[in-house]
Amino acid sequence: MTQFYFIRHGEQDWDIVEKHNLKGQAIDLIPLTQNGINQANRAAKDIRICGSDIIICSPYTRALQTALIISKNTGIDLSVEFDLREWQSDLTFDYDSKGQLIELWHDYLLHNGVYPQGEVKPWETKENLKKRINSVLIKYSNYSTVIVVAHAEIFASLISTDEILHCSILEYTQN
Repeated sequence: MTQFYFIRHGEQDWDIVEKHNLKGQAIDLIPLTQNGINQANRAAKDIRICGSDIIICSPYTRALQTALIISKNTGIDLSVEFDLREWQSDLTFDYDSKGQLIELWHDYLLHNGVYPQGEVKPWETKENLKKRINSVLIKYSNYSTVIVVAHAEIFASLISTDEILHCSILEYTQN
């Protein structure tokens, strides 16, 4: 049975979004703050992840940067998995502001990630997210211990928890 260690990316620099007026997928390019870098360095020293077989991560900059810091500090190889990308708030990739992103997030939460009967929303359902993530984890089921660096909502789709802090480490065994 594979032991997964889920690590949420470090704190991202939202100021860059405003400064550069980033829209849509460009928002996914923002890097970590200095605090986020420090969080990733601390996570890399956690004894639970020492000796892991591989690090897999989301292709988003904040997750990649976090995973690279952990890889550098631990010497564990890293593989990028496209399907570990963040929950898709807008499947058309047309959202154009942090405010709209927050609106879509609130709508998702209001409906618990399920489209109301007879309606189609722009966001990815919780069930689709869960299937996407599980399809990635299954690919690594031949490993003993895997570090997964990605996003809070990805992990929340698999684990019931109130809040997932930046660079927190959650243990997960796939059923």
